Amino acid sequence: MKIGFYDPYLDTLGGGEKYIFDLALCLSNDNSVYIFWNDASILQKAEERFGKKLNKISLVPNTFSKGASLFSKYRQTSKYDCIFYISDGSIPLLFAEKNILIFQFPIPWIRKTWLSNLKLKNINNVICYSNFVKENIDKILNVNSTVLPPLVEKISSKEKKQNLIVSVGRFTKGMNKKKQEVLVEVFKEMVDDGLKNWKLVLIGSHLAGDLDFVESLIKQSNEYPIEIHTNVKYDELRDVYAKSKIYWHGAGFGENLERSPQFAEHFGITTVEAMSAGCVPAVFNAGGQKEIVTNEKNGILWNTTVELKEKTKKLIDDEKLLNELSLNARKSSEKFSGDNFCKEARDIVL
Repeated sequence: MKIGFYDPYLDTLGGGEKYIFDLALCLSNDNSVYIFWNDASILQKAEERFGKKLNKISLVPNTFSKGASLFSKYRQTSKYDCIFYISDGSIPLLFAEKNILIFQFPIPWIRKTWLSNLKLKNINNVICYSNFVKENIDKILNVNSTVLPPLVEKISSKEKKQNLIVSVGRFTKGMNKKKQEVLVEVFKEMVDDGLKNWKLVLIGSHLAGDLDFVESLIKQSNEYPIEIHTNVKYDELRDVYAKSKIYWHGAGFGENLERSPQFAEHFGITTVEAMSAGCVPAVFNAGGQKEIVTNEKNGILWNTTVELKEKTKKLIDDEKLLNELSLNARKSSEKFSGDNFCKEARDIVL
């Protein structure tokens, strides 16, 4: 089969982009796989970021770029047996034999119209990352979407754990905010309250337009044991996961999630990555994170920054509890293995 992929955010090389490359890799063994993108360097950048060999994947000119005519899109996409398209919140017109629309996040602003109904008639399947996203998409679009959670590789290491708290996520001022500034402030308060010999490490990618946000975090962290690493290679990320004891995540905190559910974490790829390395997750109690973490079983869910401080301090002070949750976190992460992901991906295409 000839299979195409399009992701409007491909150059950000975040969790959603890893999802696309994982799908493409799974299907590239038995099919011809192409990604619609104009920048020829993206495959090398993705290999470095995600630690994957992408030599079975080819690039083709981006027929979905701004200014492309409807006729051009029809002429190019109708040549494909299947196209996967990550939605930017809109519904595209696709003309492959089989068209699959992927939603990474809720889209509460979309309203069904005659035009959206017409577009959806040509969509064979809708995929979501999590039940959290599915609930919103199904309600808004009146569809029965398929949940295909992301693939998460197991990170195993015999490295001795250090007194590190890690948080991984894109540095952005846009919709997908990870609330690193909140986590920095909580950690500073813990240090001011007497926490010693612990370090907070923030890791993430960023676009040029978000550099000022990274600089503001560096300034905010000044004179505290906080490290900020940007655009790191996957091997470096794995090393930090392997050494860290606790994983923090704050997406959705301080937002009106009833009105704007898209601000919650849509799934939590980095949460599962950290769990597979034995990090105990302490994540904000919203969105897809609740499908991964069961409070006080394989991690911690928190609702306020006071809770985050208190529950993290409890983990630090109670080594037995920390080790128990770490073991459970490793076990829980196994259900997001590559074998399950690739089998479900092939079933969707067939």
